[in-house]
Amino acid sequence: MINSVQNVNQKQRGAVLIVSLVILLLMTIIGISSMKTTTLEERMTGNMRDQNLAFQSAEAAIIEGENFLLNIQLVITDGSVGGLHDTGDGPDVFDPVTWTDNARSIPAATVTSLINEEQSARYYIEKIGPVLPPGQSIGGRNITIDPSGNKAASGDVTGYKIVAIGRGPSGSAQTILVSYYGKETFQ
Repeated sequence: MINSVQNVNQKQRGAVLIVSLVILLLMTIIGISSMKTTTLEERMTGNMRDQNLAFQSAEAAIIEGENFLLNIQLVITDGSVGGLHDTGDGPDVFDPVTWTDNARSIPAATVTSLINEEQSARYYIEKIGPVLPPGQSIGGRNITIDPSGNKAASGDVTGYKIVAIGRGPSGSAQTILVSYYGKETFQ
């Protein structure tokens, strides 16, 4: 009887070690997979935050451009003022020089980058020309009503296109927004 108990114990000596090593290997694989998933989720969250901040800074630059048009009596777009362009003379939005050259775009004073001035939000304004009421369209430029609910008279509104770029803190995310603005012409 003693011999048979010893034979069973001798046969089972390595089984526990092998099962333990297999379980340890599986737990290691699950741990590494969880770490990779967590790292990926952190990167995705960081990129979303970066893109969100880029959008918000571009939107703030658009609002700054609209406020500029709202508060100025006469908008000169003959190229003598940086960032203001006449009809058809707006710079290429995809040319990086557009967003670094003060003759082509205006740095947004309300939005500064967390990294450096070169990455702060910028905008430019391009004159579109007269905007006409419904039924009187020239080249597709017309307007239905102004914010107060009154219909604009023919030739009383000049249209402007405001283009802005915003960048996230990392500099890798950027957003370009376009806004159209109608300004009543003063006689």
